[in-house]
Amino acid sequence: MVRDFNNVPDQGADVVLDFSDCPDIRVCADQGDPNVVVDCATRSVRAVSGPDGRATFRVIGCAANVGASPGSIGPSMKVYASVFLLGSVRVAALDQDGRNGVNVEDLSLFLRDWLLSGQPLARSDYNGDGRLDPNDLSRWLRAFAAGGSTQSGAASCP
Repeated sequence: MVRDFNNVPDQGADVVLDFSDCPDIRVCADQGDPNVVVDCATRSVRAVSGPDGRATFRVIGCAANVGASPGSIGPSMKVYASVFLLGSVRVAALDQDGRNGVNVEDLSLFLRDWLLSGQPLARSDYNGDGRLDPNDLSRWLRAFAAGGSTQSGAASCP
């Protein structure tokens, strides 16, 4: 929710999710929402806030995990509203390889991040606490068991 300096909802604010510092995250070029624009050149996703100051995103994408490959450790996706930096957040992806939705190959890549990398890679930190541990595994397993991600998104930005 975007608000102005008087704490009034700011309709028409350009809200941008900037993935340029997330080398291991791939955003799909088509987000399936006509109100969301993807700029592959700047690795960003944007929307305009509504009358209540809200801009809502459900970002479709995946990680580009090739097995404990380098990636972001901490908060690295920047959130802007009308050019003002609001903050940075961690970005995780259940679909670790961008193929065939969320499946056992993704579980294997998550486990490799957790058990072999020695790094709290953000792409596998599903609860955003800065650690890879059984809580993240539990979240992955819950999502997998729900069966909601049986396909990967459309073509990712290069």
